[in-house]
Amino acid sequence: MRRNAVDIARQKAAQGTPAYIYQFRWQTPVLDGRPHAFHCSEIAFVFNNTGLSRTMTGGGDDARALGARVSDAWIHFAKTGNPSHPGLPKWEPVSADRNAVMWFDNECELKINPDADELRITT
Repeated sequence: MRRNAVDIARQKAAQGTPAYIYQFRWQTPVLDGRPHAFHCSEIAFVFNNTGLSRTMTGGGDDARALGARVSDAWIHFAKTGNPSHPGLPKWEPVSADRNAVMWFDNECELKINPDADELRITT
């Protein structure tokens, strides 16, 4: 699945359309952290509903703070086509040779080509 997302983003970049990729890496504290960062776990953060989704997020301060950053990224993207905002590191679009990926976690980071080895294997 990751390979497909990167390929599509690179195709969009080749067409002159900025494309942005993220990886949601925040690990929930519920169930002693066993679920880690599970599929669709970012949904409560996108809509800034971490308090309403305590069974997934734990509802704590870390979840609330990350929810604000993630939802602001989606709002900025909807308004401007660019998810960057003051609460995140500068979010670069993907290019043909730079797979810029925003890692959403308690400390958000922009990583360049973080999965290069994995993508090379799946080629």
